[in-house]
Amino acid sequence: MFIGRSEELFKLREFAGSVSDKRRLFVLKGRRGIGKTSLLKEFLADNKGLYFCAYPTTDDDEEALLEAEFFAATKRRVFPEGEEKGKSLSERFTRLLTLVEKEAGGSEFTLVIDDAPSLMRADSAFEDILYDFVMERWSETKISIIFSCDSFLSMDKVMGSEKGTRRWTKAYYGGMTLKPMSFYSVKDFLTGAATEEQVFLYGLSGGIPRELEILAEEYSRDSIEPMIKRGVKALIFSNEAVGTLPEDILEIDLREKSYYNRILATLARGLSRVNEISAAVKKPKDIVVPYMNTLMNLDFVVKENPVTEPNNRRKTRYSIVNTFDLFWYRFVAPHMDYIYSGRIDEFIDECVMPGIDSFIREVFVKICKEFVKGGGMGLPVTVNAVGNWWVNDDEKKTTADFDLVCSGTTEDEKSSLIFGRCYIGENKPVDMASLKGLIDLTKKVREKGEVDYYIAFSNNGFHDTAVTAANAIKNIILISMEDIVKQNIRNQTENL
Repeated sequence: MFIGRSEELFKLREFAGSVSDKRRLFVLKGRRGIGKTSLLKEFLADNKGLYFCAYPTTDDDEEALLEAEFFAATKRRVFPEGEEKGKSLSERFTRLLTLVEKEAGGSEFTLVIDDAPSLMRADSAFEDILYDFVMERWSETKISIIFSCDSFLSMDKVMGSEKGTRRWTKAYYGGMTLKPMSFYSVKDFLTGAATEEQVFLYGLSGGIPRELEILAEEYSRDSIEPMIKRGVKALIFSNEAVGTLPEDILEIDLREKSYYNRILATLARGLSRVNEISAAVKKPKDIVVPYMNTLMNLDFVVKENPVTEPNNRRKTRYSIVNTFDLFWYRFVAPHMDYIYSGRIDEFIDECVMPGIDSFIREVFVKICKEFVKGGGMGLPVTVNAVGNWWVNDDEKKTTADFDLVCSGTTEDEKSSLIFGRCYIGENKPVDMASLKGLIDLTKKVREKGEVDYYIAFSNNGFHDTAVTAANAIKNIILISMEDIVKQNIRNQTENL
């Protein structure tokens, strides 16, 4: 399945057509299942090139794999049968790259090496020879090269180690970390599901194409509960799930994951400040912070500050980036006893279903942020930042916040703040009392815009009192879940 990714394809095509001098290397990173291979093959469908995928092995076996891949793609052998005997590893790899050059034939040509760090580790000769081709022999050609990898840290080591600094950064043109897809990039793929099902399925998949594929068979017109149960079983417990579960992703880069799992489970419970995390995992703050930095480098965690106070360290908090990971560490990781004993139905009924409304609400908030950022409100405001605002009560150990706060600029250059609340899971329409609570909370915000807006998002409609207030007060906006799902927002990679 290949959907969306138009901006990412454009970047790759722009790179392939802009190679100059020695800057001819593009680096593509992203977690397993995020769609790197699909993107690269879609790119090569319209651009001349070759795709090689390395494998974690050594010297001769790695070279034999590359030769086999070259034959599969071109129907040409690197050496006539039998002639490869007695050839050194360096001779064989040099011959392979020479044939790649011939395949290019003087036109634009891209050599893609997936899992590039495995190639480098197989034998140092591979990196030495490849670097010489890229920097010297191909310097006057239109050949470009793409390194791709699941491992963030391994790729960073290739590009940023002492040897890499001296080498590959000289060839570096640019790079891209492939992110989960936004709701509006994939919502057309979810049209077989009812509105609330679309929100849940997107949240459970985390916008990861591999997970969306697994969930493809679970769309239905049934009630939400049976679909949730089928979706969880398919995504977490089927054979297809192996390799892309959050713990599998951590293992790609981390040798020891015990405290990382503990920290992520702590974040999933809603403890988001360093002192709270430190107390929960029983580690000093100066040890917790490096763990958090590693998780941020792996795109598991994001650090947040209030929109109006971006530099206030006392209000810094952390959260899990992807909703698939959030689901795992909120529901699965704390209840492994059910999993190990095979009590899957009991796990879903007793551990997942009681908290599913809260999870769906968090997914809905995420989609609402995307809706606002994409201009779905139709307000005369350019949104500059999408986030939140909160105040901490250390004595009561509570936090008061909105669901989203955006800063922006109106058409006449006035500053603007947009305050939003998401009302979902409540079996009643949003009334005037709810709107008043939203407006009253804004009084705690130190900084105000010259023009402020108040938005209520609801999956259960709006009471007549709320509709009357919105009609009378033009800066109150009411948005239903159906409005959000049906709206056509420009496709954008999910990065909220």
